[in-house]
Amino acid sequence: MTLPISSGSQQPRSGASAAFPENRACREVDDIVAPFPPVVAELLALHSHATALLALGETERCPQEYQLLARYIIQKLLRGWATQDRLGTIDDIIPQ
Repeated sequence: MTLPISSGSQQPRSGASAAFPENRACREVDDIVAPFPPVVAELLALHSHATALLALGETERCPQEYQLLARYIIQKLLRGWATQDRLGTIDDIIPQ
């Protein structure tokens, strides 16, 4: 897997906030600087795919499959979070 790594200087990623200027989460993601570890690259990829799911969800209806797979994804994210912060809970990663 090739990671988008800068040539030494740390610069914010660009693009997310331009596409969604009203979205605070996108602006915060836009502030993540390279180089970053593979776990952050994977989370950025998940963020990008989740953004596409918003648009697809408006035109495609498959609620049972969506719910099942979303639950699996959330479970895996929570397990990963537990490796980052052993005292962490789902409340730490779900926006309020």
